[in-house]
Formats: sequence, structure tokens, C-alpha cells
Amino acid sequence: MGEALNKIIKACFEGFFGTMIAGWLFYTLQSIRKNRRMFIWLWLILFAMASWRFFIHNFYSPRYAAIFLFPAILLTAYMMVKFRKWWWVLIIVMGIICCCKILRQDASGRLLINAADIIRKNSANKKHPLSIVNYKDKLRMEFYSAVQVLPFNESKEFSEKIRALSKIIANHANYSDAIYICCEMPHDSKITGENLNLNGDFKLIYSALSSRKKKIYFNVYRYYRKGKISSPAVPEGKNLIANGGFEESSLFNKELLQILSKRRHKFFTDKTQYPVSWSINPRDCNIQTEIEVSAVDPLSGKKSLRLQSTDICEVYSNFFTINDKAEFYCRIRGKENSLASIILLNYEQIRNCRPVSIPVLPVKILQDDQIMELSFLFDPAEYGVTGKYFRLQFNVDNGEVFFDDVTVVNKK
Repeated sequence: MGEALNKIIKACFEGFFGTMIAGWLFYTLQSIRKNRRMFIWLWLILFAMASWRFFIHNFYSPRYAAIFLFPAILLTAYMMVKFRKWWWVLIIVMGIICCCKILRQDASGRLLINAADIIRKNSANKKHPLSIVNYKDKLRMEFYSAVQVLPFNESKEFSEKIRALSKIIANHANYSDAIYICCEMPHDSKITGENLNLNGDFKLIYSALSSRKKKIYFNVYRYYRKGKISSPAVPEGKNLIANGGFEESSLFNKELLQILSKRRHKFFTDKTQYPVSWSINPRDCNIQTEIEVSAVDPLSGKKSLRLQSTDICEVYSNFFTINDKAEFYCRIRGKENSLASIILLNYEQIRNCRPVSIPVLPVKILQDDQIMELSFLFDPAEYGVTGKYFRLQFNVDNGEVFFDDVTVVNKK
């Protein structure tokens, strides 16, 4: 509830929130005797709005709190009209608040700049350094550190954070000579190389208090691998992914081309090859999305799946069932700085059911045309999903990436 109130105050702007409370109190004192009906309606409306915000599950976005800006302005205007002889005092107070807000430094922003500066200096002699940060810090870290950045969904739960980071580092360790992990940690928790099952030099190089009340620290860890890590092997067993090598392809039919034309995607024609047993999901905006089965320099066999976009484009597989746990493997190649991700879609039933999206592995291409082998073990119980059916989805958020030899095998 405290976090929700903080977002409401910020959405109203601190000055308006203060004058809203003052106007609310003055209106209450005046109307409790003269106009009880309006007084009751005002309280009911504000109570309903507050209840909707305070008790709604997963109150993350400050945009939903912006609805409080309207009663804040109205009650501030009421106060100015009611005390019109003293309106200038209100203007001065709000002006002081504005100046204080402008001059006050953003502590979290300063921590990120300091961390980026340390990463930039520490990675000066490295050919392919990689920084792993929360999605919200991606652009600033890229700007201040001049290091390639891989964003990930940072969970507040320690076990979930370790699980995500261990998958990311294990799949990028052979392709980066220095990996920097930026994350927030409670004062009584710490990440170690043993937590992440790493063989090499894992060290804390920066730590600063980001929340004094919650005792949260913003930490930066550095990892150097020790020697060459053995490449993952293709899992043995029946492949649950149909056409995982993308050797089977077909032309777009007229109906699908009409849909894509309405979405203003100019790349797709009646000669474009798309993968059999896979589905594409280009977004409804005018972006440069290219999705095709390409025979030009394939990773394996005669063809590979190529995705290129300036925004998110998605391709997902056929349905498959995971009995207990599953092993995943694929090969990818792309242009330097391209950003991709592997996602699992979980369904309770095949038809008329919205999937649960599980972000499993974000991927950063560090060198042009370098072939990366990706693998991970997936346990549905770790993610708390109960659906029987899954799809494997590839996203390309930016750049060009080729996929091939996609394999999913039930682990015995």
C-alpha cells in the first residue's frame, strides 16, 4: 500500500497532492454542515478511487494513478477560489516545491551512472564485454558505459533472480570475455559464484545503498570465465518441436498476405518462404519486420529461420507437452548488438485459452556472424505453471538473428 500511495503522490505531482489534501479538508469542514449530500458523494468517489488503486493486484504502472490528478486540480482550484485573498501564498509554496524537485538529484540515476563509469573503465581492455541490467536501466547503461547491454526481468525474489542470471551467464560465457551483472540486493543477501554454478573469477566490484528504508543495495558483479567452457550437446530423445531445422517451408497464402498488407508490412510477398509448423506474429504497426526461411548461408542443413526487426517480432512453434522437465537447445547467429529472447507459452488447453508467457532466456549477439549454441533445462514447477501444453517462441527485439537446430526433449 505504501508503494501505491507513493505512485499516486508522484502522479498528482507533490505540490498538487498537498493542495488536494488541504482543499479536501477545507471542503469537508465547510460541507459537513451545509451540503452533506455533495460531501458524501465526494467522499464516496474518492474512497472508490483509492480502493481501486490500493487493493488492485500488481499495482505497477504509475499511469493508472494519474486519475487522481483530476480531483487534485479541482480541489486545488476550490481552495484558490475559497481563499482568493491568499492565492499568492499557494503559488509561492508550489513554486518552492517545483524548485526543490528540479534541484534534487535522482539517487538511483546517480548510482547507475557511477556503476556505468566503473564498468566502462574495468572493461577498457576487453574485446567483447557484456553488461546485464534490469530492463528499465538498459538505455542509460548503454549510453554511460559504452558496453553492450543485455536487459533481463529482474525479480525481487532471490531464487528467481539467481535462476535467470545463471541461465544468461551460462549461455553467454563462451562469447564474452567479461560479464558485468547489475542488480539490487537486500543487505542480508549476496550473490556468489557458487550460487550461479560458475567456474571462474566472480567478484563484487561496486556496491551502493539505493534504498535506506528497505536496506537495498545496487551491486555490480564481474565474471571472468576460467578457460573454455564445453559447448552444450544436442539432447538425445524425441524432438517435441516439429520442423526444428526449418528445412520445410511454404509460400504465404493470399489470406495471410492480405492480413500482413493491412498491417502495412511491406516485406512479405507471394514469394516469401515461411516455416511449416510454425506461426508468425508481426505487430500491428508500421515497422521493418522480416520473417522468412532463408537458404543463404544457413547455420545447419539447407535452410535457417531469419528474423529481422526494428521492434519486437515473434515466431512460435507447434504445441508440445512437457511430462516433467525438458531440455532445450538451438543454434543462433546474427548481427552484432542484435537482441533476441526465448519465451515459453503455457496453455491450460489448446483452444480458447490465453497463454501464460514465461521469459526464459534473453540473448545478446556480441559479434557479427558468430554462431552461438544455447541450452537450458526447464522445470515448470520452478515457474509455478500448471498448464499441460507449451509453445516455444522466438522474439527479436532489434537487429537480425538466424535460428536453427531447435530441439526440445523431455528429460527422463
